[in-house]
Amino acid sequence: MRRTILLMILVTLFFSLNRVNADFNFWVESTEIFTIGSPSTFMVYVENLEPGVDNYVISYDVNYEYPAGNDLSHIIDTRLQTNRIEDVQTNQIKDTQGTVIILAQVYPPGGTIVFTARSDGGVEKSDLIQVSGGPSGGIPKTLPEFSIIGFLQLIFLVVLVVSYSFHFG
Repeated sequence: MRRTILLMILVTLFFSLNRVNADFNFWVESTEIFTIGSPSTFMVYVENLEPGVDNYVISYDVNYEYPAGNDLSHIIDTRLQTNRIEDVQTNQIKDTQGTVIILAQVYPPGGTIVFTARSDGGVEKSDLIQVSGGPSGGIPKTLPEFSIIGFLQLIFLVVLVVSYSFHFG
């Protein structure tokens, strides 16, 4: 009987000391307003709910198919500052930042970026960002190279070329 009780205590102690940190919160926050060529930032958060310290690896998968079935995921450029969030203490929230740049127009229904956080214990949680171009389909309202200064430079260049061709032509 004593051996059984001692064995149960040792087994319980072993499993309690080797417990894997598995409970955490994970979420992604974004403005979800995207314009072609303009970086949009997002934040990835992890909160450790278990006693002890845990580390997390962040991965993502971009999905966007044109209605005809063509995979156009490459036009949603996604980058993270770092794919690891390390040394997260109990009840502590840590984050990393990333950017999304749309390289071409995104048509409805849009695309998704699915983020997955994996703890050192092997537990995974996911969240996503819905990527759409908004009412304009992501078309930029103005092109930065055609600001008023750029437009004046263009006119000056045309006048210079025309006057040069008349003067030497």
